[in-house]
Amino acid sequence: MFSTSIIRSTSYYLFVNPCIQQLFNSINKPLSNKQTLIDPNPPLVGQAIEIKEYLRQNSISFDESWTCIKALCCQSSNRLSGVIHIEKERGDFACLKCSTNGTWIDFKTQWQHFKTRTYCPKANTSSILLSDKELEIWEQSKTIEDNDKEFIDTILSRYGFTEEYTISMTTLQRYGIRLYQDQLIAPLHDTERSIVNIVVLDPMSYSDTKPIKLPAPFGLNLLSSRNAEIILVDSIWDALCVYQVTGKKAIALPSAKFSIRMNMIFEHLRKIHIWYWNDKALAFRLANVLNPHRCFMITYPMNAYTAFKSGHSLKTIVNESFAVINKCIEQFDTFRDLIRDELLQRTRFAGLQWQRFPMLTQILKGHRAGELTVLTGSTGCGKTTFLSEYSLDLCLQGLSTLFGSFEIQTHRLAKVMLTQYSGLNLSKHMDVFDKFADQFARLPMFFMTFHGQESIDKVINTMGNALF
Repeated sequence: MFSTSIIRSTSYYLFVNPCIQQLFNSINKPLSNKQTLIDPNPPLVGQAIEIKEYLRQNSISFDESWTCIKALCCQSSNRLSGVIHIEKERGDFACLKCSTNGTWIDFKTQWQHFKTRTYCPKANTSSILLSDKELEIWEQSKTIEDNDKEFIDTILSRYGFTEEYTISMTTLQRYGIRLYQDQLIAPLHDTERSIVNIVVLDPMSYSDTKPIKLPAPFGLNLLSSRNAEIILVDSIWDALCVYQVTGKKAIALPSAKFSIRMNMIFEHLRKIHIWYWNDKALAFRLANVLNPHRCFMITYPMNAYTAFKSGHSLKTIVNESFAVINKCIEQFDTFRDLIRDELLQRTRFAGLQWQRFPMLTQILKGHRAGELTVLTGSTGCGKTTFLSEYSLDLCLQGLSTLFGSFEIQTHRLAKVMLTQYSGLNLSKHMDVFDKFADQFARLPMFFMTFHGQESIDKVINTMGNALF
């Protein structure tokens, strides 16, 4: 144990440790040899604070998720209401059920309408929303299962795949890939899982370094509420290769602006890997939009398509992704609302207050879960007697209590508590003993039977069992 000297201050104790100098000396040293990636174009600070203030001022109940603030879309009592998602960064809002959407200014002007309507109408959407030309190609195309494996392997060889490193028919089927005139075509889905575009994968014009710019996401049809982790890539082939090897859902995003609806369908995800090997600035901007606290960067010096064909382990590459934000580092906004709640509800956060010790309540404010109080004093000064009534006070207010003493036998300790509970010398008032004993027995007070020296493991196990 380090030797420690204590310097008393008017407002706090400063602990001076011999190792502090080593700590300060280490600050100037690099924390890691890994290259630090900095987003050169960070997004502006979002307006989540303004949004929550407005909702509170207008008595609008809301919940908060990774990237959105959520409120009910109507005041229905007998129908399932839709949920309005308000994006924290820009304030854009949308409801997936009725397709209502707009800017933050639109929300403030339309809120009275949302507040008064009695139900949230479900919008009708088609499963295929293609142009006439795209629809013709799609209808003339054949599914992967309609062709034999050898023919599909021949087609894949035109895209640079080999017998050893190729995409399976199962993977192609899962993503809805089809065959059209000896070329593969990929369906692009919107957030409603409707097919909104198709991409013809031309082997002659395809490039490892310049993937096709997508007008809509690829792979959203695989995403479900059961998924907790996905990998974002910037090309269709990257998505197919990653899913083929890792089994994790991989989605290729469009080059257009990231919409509020995309945020909404990603809300349930706890971990998002981002593999944009050729545009790290874009990758970090995307992480900021998706909430960097759940995003992990993959900085491998090539894309998944090239790495797969070269025999590199995509599983290892994905597992070596690093967190955008270190879990040991927080910003003020992380606990801003917690501070607000503690200031507004000082009594609740102070803990359970003692009724028999008003002076103790003034000093400690209350008994709080997770805190340890240590009492010291000479033998016979009254530590156990005080702790007995201290615990009894809290137990009378409904706090479940486990009391243990290694010096006093359990029945003698209970006799002291019963006397404190009744406020009488029961040896002179035996006529009321049963009355107070019956009342005391109904309290959530439990006693450990240990007396004298005991194994620490046995004591800890007993305390742990008492929790259940």
